[in-house]
Amino acid sequence: MILITMMRTNLAFLFAALVLPLGAQAHHSFAPYDIRTKIEFSGVVESWRFIRPHPMLELREEGGEERTWRIEVATRRWEQQEIPTDAIKAGDVLDVVVWPARDGSSEGVLSAFTNDGVYWLIHEEVRQQSANEAADAAEAAGN
Repeated sequence: MILITMMRTNLAFLFAALVLPLGAQAHHSFAPYDIRTKIEFSGVVESWRFIRPHPMLELREEGGEERTWRIEVATRRWEQQEIPTDAIKAGDVLDVVVWPARDGSSEGVLSAFTNDGVYWLIHEEVRQQSANEAADAAEAAGN
């Protein structure tokens, strides 16, 4: 009986060690975004939720195309830069720098933003291997 319990415990740990890192890497990849192109625009915050695993900003773009962007934020980078969670509030007018989604949708990852004259840098560049490989493949394909 003890041997069976030990085997089940070992299998559970092995499963967790193999499966959990895969899910985390896939979830946190920048590969869906064009990390070689940053776009800048202004907009009004429709909603801001500082939740895990990724805070989410919904920003209605002003000027050119009137559209609402869903902008993902890297929690760890936000915290490393010591940006207060209330640095963004619904109704604020932001100037943002975003890496846009490769598929042309109104989604992206926040690189930096300015709110009420205060500039906050989150990411200067992305060094993630999977994102750079995706960017290299897109360039090779002419996209």
